[in-house]
Amino acid sequence: MSERIPEEIEDAIITAYLNGSSKKEAAALFGYSSKVCHNALKRRSIKARNVSEAMFASSQIHRIPKEHDDAMAAAYLAGATAKQAAAQFGYSDESCYKALRNRGIASRSSSESYRMPSEHEDGIIAAYLAGASAKEAATQFGFSRSTGQNVLKRREIPTRPLSESRRRYAVDESFFDSIDTPDKAYWLGFLTADGVIGDSFVRIHLQLGDTDHLSKFAASLRSEQPVSFRENGSHDRVSARQAMIIISSIKLAQSLHRLGVTPKKTFIVRPYEEVPETLLADYWRGVFDGDGSISRSGLLHMKWQVSLVGNKAMVEGFREFIAHFIHSNASVRPTASIFRVAYFGYAKPRAVVQLLYENATIYLDRKYALARELCGDL
Repeated sequence: MSERIPEEIEDAIITAYLNGSSKKEAAALFGYSSKVCHNALKRRSIKARNVSEAMFASSQIHRIPKEHDDAMAAAYLAGATAKQAAAQFGYSDESCYKALRNRGIASRSSSESYRMPSEHEDGIIAAYLAGASAKEAATQFGFSRSTGQNVLKRREIPTRPLSESRRRYAVDESFFDSIDTPDKAYWLGFLTADGVIGDSFVRIHLQLGDTDHLSKFAASLRSEQPVSFRENGSHDRVSARQAMIIISSIKLAQSLHRLGVTPKKTFIVRPYEEVPETLLADYWRGVFDGDGSISRSGLLHMKWQVSLVGNKAMVEGFREFIAHFIHSNASVRPTASIFRVAYFGYAKPRAVVQLLYENATIYLDRKYALARELCGDL
């Protein structure tokens, strides 16, 4: 007996196939096998492509949504392997490598896996950007001055002239002591999804087009900490810049740890349960701006997809929040090592986006533009 699936998911699988995905790729987007796509096509009396047609479709028709490309590149830069970054959307590791090449991001060499722990590199950079010398920044982890300078060079962090060697930037270290404003709820959600938290620093790195979002973060924390930029070179001499901000503060990091946002949080972080009910939309908008996706689908791009990826607890928490306001059959499904919930069509995606972004005062501009494209004035 063939495996039956929700109609909205079957529609999306068929749409992906008609847009050029293979049976395996179309079904894998939702955690199913190629047989499920095959059976869906058969039920709808849609003729499957032969080998030559499949090759042509793969090379000429199939296009990975930009939101997926962006998410794969971001996951890779955050430390995931190409296979892990691509698997969240059901793609192969080659899809991730292609996304990296298109952005001029060099893939990691095998030798890089033997460097010092990434949290130590992050801590050295955080201390340096907060005003410590290269020697002071490296010494706190037991490394030499030359090692500190090598870390800065490897991350392409410009060194300061002597006149700026003692510059320090203020920050509101009590910002996360209590979650009682929309800004605090939003940034807690965003850092839960897309932040790197150490023992003495908070770091966010985003694609260059989202640089203004890092300035919003600094402004919320009443800090003049500047945004820095990292150049990612590639073998074909094309480069892509990445924007990054690191706030060095033991107290700020400890406050986030208390809220459940800890180092190496990806697979263990859970929704913070003490966010006031009036601020839940702000919190989940922050999570969605970090790990969510808004995209079009269908032959004429008339359908929409709104989805969130993450560990099971976070994705289930998001689904439950949405379910309080919107009736939906959406379910949380595994995709490789993470989970995904998605809303398809027009009415459901529009309702979800409106719930998250209506009357919002802080948001990722890129996602907000898509939200307005779907919903109109918010």
